[in-house]
Amino acid sequence: MILLQNPSVPTPTNPVEIDAAILDIKSELETGWIWLTNGYGRAYKNLDITNGERVYFPEIYLGKQSGSFRYTNITPDNDKTGQCFFFVRRETITGYQLGMFSFLNYDVSLIFSVNMELIQSTLIETEIYQQNLVAQVRDVLTRQILGKNYQITINNIEYLFEDVFRDFNLSEQSTIEKSPLSHFRLNLSVVLPETCPVPVLPTNVCYSMQFDAVNNYIEASGSTSFDFDINDPFSFTFWHKDYVGTFKPLATKIGGGKGYRFLRDTGGQLLVQLINSPSTFIYVRTATALSGGGWNHYAITYNGNGNATGLNIYFNGVQQAITIVQNNFPALGTMITAQNFIIGAQLPTLFVGGNSALMRCWDIELSGINVLAEYNFKLNGNITKPSDLVGSPNIKTSTFDGLDWTFPDIANNSIFKSVNMELGDRVEDCPT
Repeated sequence: MILLQNPSVPTPTNPVEIDAAILDIKSELETGWIWLTNGYGRAYKNLDITNGERVYFPEIYLGKQSGSFRYTNITPDNDKTGQCFFFVRRETITGYQLGMFSFLNYDVSLIFSVNMELIQSTLIETEIYQQNLVAQVRDVLTRQILGKNYQITINNIEYLFEDVFRDFNLSEQSTIEKSPLSHFRLNLSVVLPETCPVPVLPTNVCYSMQFDAVNNYIEASGSTSFDFDINDPFSFTFWHKDYVGTFKPLATKIGGGKGYRFLRDTGGQLLVQLINSPSTFIYVRTATALSGGGWNHYAITYNGNGNATGLNIYFNGVQQAITIVQNNFPALGTMITAQNFIIGAQLPTLFVGGNSALMRCWDIELSGINVLAEYNFKLNGNITKPSDLVGSPNIKTSTFDGLDWTFPDIANNSIFKSVNMELGDRVEDCPT
């Protein structure tokens, strides 16, 4: 089947969820690949009746042209060096909670048809090198697409023509399934967070708190919400702006030589310590320095295994390599004695500078995709209480009594109060 036309396919102007992910995956596949000359986005199964026979073709939507809504057929074409399209079969909602945002799991097929003679005419004289192309695609999907708001799992790869195009009953099969033409299909699961409603012109004012690196901080006095022991899983996420300098704490809960702290180390790495005594503690840090300028998202997760290997650190949604400095904590040891949980300081001398927009604490270990969702959520939309959230000061609804700020807890477990913060320390400045 020869299709010589190369129609102009419009680029979607407002893609969300799986449509946005497909466009991004397509862009990643096309980068640096000379042989992928015709990458298409989402295709649809459309009916055509030819000589009384019902035939289903994969077709790409072309939008409205000449007064009609049009599609173009993208069945295998021996004049195209390499083409691919996406076929979405099913959307499954996971982690559903009424009034909350869920995760969406899509069954997606990525279907390729190529002319190997046009790709490498010399190599095809001695071998059908289809697997080389499959390996290149697999490498991009597995190891090059990182730090996105979606997660890809390759479930299987199919090679038989009747399996590759099983959703469509194409004609002329015998002429298009032999060398130099080649076809293969990757069946994927694509998981991503449900799109939050974002208005074109935001009406919600967004605030952050400004720390002076001298003597101000926020605390939850006497709250047990942050009393994590060595066998308790937990997670903390922070948005912070202009986080510079050394030994600047994001949060601490230390008293009597026991507790935990998260701060920027002397080399610019993010440091995490779980402390039982001056000589028995867990101490890990990121293997490389993290950028402190502008708004950045920091996350610490722990699975409760009593070991440094249970700690993970994320920066802007991406898991970081960590260095274990010390891994010595008694199996039955405790790390909670401090009465107050403190944001932005470790008393009496360490204080953070910059802005803090949203701190959240959970009594579970967040997964990588959970952390990525937190990073991509930013503060666009209403701040809600996710499941397993145990503490988060609500800056938006905070009040100032002339001396200090009071922050209601989104999780309704604590009351947060500012120390040495003034009226002008709440500012309209947030990650976007």
